[in-house]
Amino acid sequence: MFKVKKSEIVFFLCLAYGAAVQAGVLSGEQDTGDIVLLDVNPLTLGVERV
Repeated sequence: MFKVKKSEIVFFLCLAYGAAVQAGVLSGEQDTGDIVLLDVNPLTLGVERV
């Protein structure tokens, strides 16, 4: 259905966007409008490097 190559997803960019949105919501200083934050997977996946 959603076939995306792994190389097209930039992990650090996704992390930065999520952190910026969460910081804006938690600080209350910025108008975040109708943004809703969801914990998709709050637990570790257990992925290890080889």
